[in-house]
Amino acid sequence: MITYKWIISSMDSKLVEGSLTDVVITVHWRRSGQTADYDPTTETGYYVDVYGALALQNPDPTDFVPYADLTQADVEVWLNEMTEPTPAELDTNLANQIALLENPVDATLPLPWAE
Repeated sequence: MITYKWIISSMDSKLVEGSLTDVVITVHWRRSGQTADYDPTTETGYYVDVYGALALQNPDPTDFVPYADLTQADVEVWLNEMTEPTPAELDTNLANQIALLENPVDATLPLPWAE
């Protein structure tokens, strides 16, 4: 089983946009996937992630949430509504990366003449 998670790294904002202040214009994100047995202290299981940025359109003043009142859940809604790539596509990519770690198809082998 793989657990997927949004990690919001930072958000760029316009200080003034019309009558609004501190308007988020870009969300910098990572999407991670990890196996249930992942433990970095024992180096077991697998963890992978991808990163990107979501550019936002001008907000509707009637349902604008002030920057100071935004929650991680609010921003995750924006990320879950992304169209390119979709969160499902990101999760498929992460699952494929983990599958390759579990069952590699390529390797760098030691030189046959090296001791």
